[in-house]
Amino acid sequence: VTAHLLDDDMLEFLRDCKEGLFQFEIGVQTTNQEALDAVGRRDDFERLSHVVKTIESYQNIHQHLDLIAGLPYEGYDSFEKSFNDVFALQIEQLQLGFLKMIKGTGMRARAEEFEYEYKNYAPYEVLCNKFISYDEILKLKDIEDILERYYNSNNFSLSVKYITENYYSESAFKFFEDLANYFNEMGYFHLAQGKNQLYSILADFYKEKIGENYDLFMEILKYDYVSLGKISSVPNIFNKIEVKDMKARVHEFLHDRENLEKYLPKHVDTPAKYILKYIHFECFKYDILKLKEDIHAKLDEQETVILFVYDDIKVFEKSRTHKVELKELEKK
Repeated sequence: VTAHLLDDDMLEFLRDCKEGLFQFEIGVQTTNQEALDAVGRRDDFERLSHVVKTIESYQNIHQHLDLIAGLPYEGYDSFEKSFNDVFALQIEQLQLGFLKMIKGTGMRARAEEFEYEYKNYAPYEVLCNKFISYDEILKLKDIEDILERYYNSNNFSLSVKYITENYYSESAFKFFEDLANYFNEMGYFHLAQGKNQLYSILADFYKEKIGENYDLFMEILKYDYVSLGKISSVPNIFNKIEVKDMKARVHEFLHDRENLEKYLPKHVDTPAKYILKYIHFECFKYDILKLKEDIHAKLDEQETVILFVYDDIKVFEKSRTHKVELKELEKK
């Protein structure tokens, strides 16, 4: 969709659409006006931002915004600004693409004017121009890789938000750049990584490059990990907080009809052993859910049990979470 053309009537209509019915792909390309003029686009980023933020507030439509590297008049620093402008909209995916000099296009016709170098086979992807070097394009390729793994995957949602909001507030782009540099330093781009390894790498990066509030960050990272789907236990990189009589207290919780009506209404009349297939209880050192309300919240140590529910169709999150209390068992 061309987002800045959506009027208020259309926005009002979209408010009540069924969750997940639509997914919007919005081609921003850049927020550099000179670059937009050169490629003949007449976007209104202020209006686009209003539309995107309004739709985001509805929480019923996934939005993917696209940026294009290699446009005329857009150097590396200008691209960083475009990235930050779009990232600040807090959409579900920010897709980073690279300009293609397709035959018959206006850009191909002006290739000599802007000193473009590009691959000599389809789709003729740009390698450099007079505004951005080949090495800078390669850096953006690495950043695109990191963006896909750590942002667009939605596997690190709270962790990345915590880092970018608290330690890279002036430029989220710098975080992805620093993490890409870390991958290069450690040789990770040349090795295959499974899910657990990606969590371990982010933990190591945080400890080495940021360090502050490390215990808290590891609990945030653990929250992201557990929120993805049903697990038997968390990996060893995370601190496992043991709760006395956990198994018995969980069963006691699931036999309380009031708890089921409040947290698991779909399972009010379901035996506990079947409910356990779709949920997980995990104890945290901090009340992590407060960060979902305010990512800048200052948390004191406070052991908190969180109930993860995995059995719903979830467009924006892979589980529902609730802070719960597991009552101590009465001594017989």
